[in-house]
Amino acid sequence: MKPEEFLGSISPNLSRILEEEGGYTKEMLRKQGELKRNEILENINKELEF
Repeated sequence: MKPEEFLGSISPNLSRILEEEGGYTKEMLRKQGELKRNEILENINKELEF
């Protein structure tokens, strides 16, 4: 998942709430998407090693 896809995968309402009420910026949400993508890829690579 690309970081920009993370924003698209959460509802627009949730994105707005995280920004307005949670103090998140779009950049912070993108970074979370990037971290999640890396975590998923790492897990896939571990599974493929076995």
